[in-house]
Amino acid sequence: MAMLFAALIFAPAARAQDLHASASMNSEVTVLTSGHSAPITFELSNLLWDDINAFHISYFMTIGAGTLSVRIASAAAVGEYSNVIYAAAGLLGTTPCFGYAYTGETLSLSTEMPEFGIGVLVTAIITTIGDPNFPVVMGMIVSLT
Repeated sequence: MAMLFAALIFAPAARAQDLHASASMNSEVTVLTSGHSAPITFELSNLLWDDINAFHISYFMTIGAGTLSVRIASAAAVGEYSNVIYAAAGLLGTTPCFGYAYTGETLSLSTEMPEFGIGVLVTAIITTIGDPNFPVVMGMIVSLT
């Protein structure tokens, strides 16, 4: 309840606002209102299997009904003759979601959100091809339309 109260105070209806979570360096809280989007950039430092802390977690809060869309892709090259396969899993509203993609592909997830909604999404590299340069810079665009 306190999180909802804080979001209503700090997230004006005119734009999306990114509130940084104090939980850890590899997470953030994003508050979105209808018709807005937010870009997020983060690094994945290793394979999840090699380093249990090599993940990114995104918390979402939406104000206004609509479709929450999340697009994730690597934001930079990962190395010559190298690729990574990354995955995202979580809960957007009441919808469980999972997807994976290769370097250079975009992972897209979306669901309908109620008037006030929450979600959580965990992203990690699950395998590599070749010898990628870590950390891998990732980009995410979250929008509520």
